[in-house]
Amino acid sequence: MEVRGVLFDFGNTLFAHAPLAITISERARRLGVPMSDEQATDLADRIDAAAMTPDELAHVRDLDAATWSRRWKVLYDIADEWVERLGDEINADMHDPLAWVPYTRSGETVVEHGVTIIGSINLASTVPYHASQMYAKNLATFLLLLVKDGKVQLNMKDEIIRDTLVTQGGEVANPRLREFFALPALAAKEEAPK
Repeated sequence: MEVRGVLFDFGNTLFAHAPLAITISERARRLGVPMSDEQATDLADRIDAAAMTPDELAHVRDLDAATWSRRWKVLYDIADEWVERLGDEINADMHDPLAWVPYTRSGETVVEHGVTIIGSINLASTVPYHASQMYAKNLATFLLLLVKDGKVQLNMKDEIIRDTLVTQGGEVANPRLREFFALPALAAKEEAPK
């Protein structure tokens, strides 16, 4: 079956990758360092746990492809504690489209690892509901990033806040919009002495 494109994949629903522990073990072996199943599983669990911390979730990986790629590289680099360059190897494998295989067939229901996957042939009719849920979750996550202790706090060191800010103090603050509208660059603001 030829796969020509995918609209979306909500976490291994349409495509699956080998479990992270297996990927870790295989990539470590390629680098000449054998790793037991227990060691690979422990490392995979550490990476997964790091991916779910509040600090990591605050990066809102799913809103931006560049942020998503950058953050997973940081997470996979945890593996470098075991083997130098193992994080890069894992990152390359996990982002290789050929390493992900489809396990649903159009119009069929498939059970994989105890999970029922419905290969709906009328997927378009279900998208608005789930897209709205996803948008609402992303918006709520973004607002949690902006609001601390009930007040809006613009942490300009945070790339998501900085890069999504359109105006501030009556000026177009976003550099890309300033460039688009042919506005001169804003002068850098000096931080107040501490």
